[in-house]
Amino acid sequence: MKSCHVTRTVDDAVDMNESIFKTYPQAAVFNKIILIEKRVQNADTFRIKEKPSSTFVSEKLKEAAQNNKSREFDFEEPAPLSRGSTK
Repeated sequence: MKSCHVTRTVDDAVDMNESIFKTYPQAAVFNKIILIEKRVQNADTFRIKEKPSSTFVSEKLKEAAQNNKSREFDFEEPAPLSRGSTK
């Protein structure tokens, strides 16, 4: 099995007004993350500071992996996109 380490972090990518989460003293726990489309539109693989354990991939990369019948990936439900802002 091959692996890769995704180091790109996209800042301000989470729409905090639309996402569902609970804030605790050390961190926020997300039940549903909504990403801001304009922040992630040019990123094929990335992480977000709000959930550093997760790796996000673009639809383009997902389709390429599936078209090549790659068994190296396990895709989950896509994160919804918004046109909103973090302010």
